[in-house]
Formats: sequence, C-alpha cells, structure tokens
Amino acid sequence: MASGALVAIAAYLLSGGAAVVDKILLGQRIPSAPAYAFYVGVLGVFAFALAPFGFSVLSAPDLALALVSGALFVFALLAFYESLRRGEASRIVPLTGAMIPVF
Repeated sequence: MASGALVAIAAYLLSGGAAVVDKILLGQRIPSAPAYAFYVGVLGVFAFALAPFGFSVLSAPDLALALVSGALFVFALLAFYESLRRGEASRIVPLTGAMIPVF
C-alpha cells in the first residue's frame, strides 16, 4: 500500500512539473500553441526507435485506426496547449485530468 502511494505521489509531481515546463515554454520560448503541438506530434515519430524491441506490421484497419487516433491526439494537445497558454496551469491541468475519465 505504501509503495503504491509513493508511486502516485511521484506521478503527480512529474505531471505537475511537466505542466509547469509546458506553461513556461508556451509563454516564453514557443508562443504558438499550434507550433508546440506540431513539434510534440512530430517527435512521436521517434517511437519507431523502439521497433527492435517488438515490431509487427498492422493490418489496414488497425493502421487506419492508429493514424486517426494519432491525429486526434495532436488536436487534443493543441486544445490543451492553447488553454494552458491562455490560463493558469494550476487550474487547467486538474480540470483536464478530471475530464479525461468523462471522455
């Protein structure tokens, strides 16, 4: 029980740290939320570096589903980053986390 609580605390700390870094990047370094979402989406291509650890070719329907879900993920990041750019991280991140189970 105690180790699970430590893992949950560590996960929340890392999530909060990532949100603060995103807020800083959107405020100073990359002022455009669409550009930031694009860069994060493009960096997802590097997941192919994990191919030697277990890669299989997907069927056409599975590949189409994977591509659609990847595109939807980038659009969801765009909405998240735009709201994070306009609002406070301490309000946006908990709201987003609370809405994830609803969707």
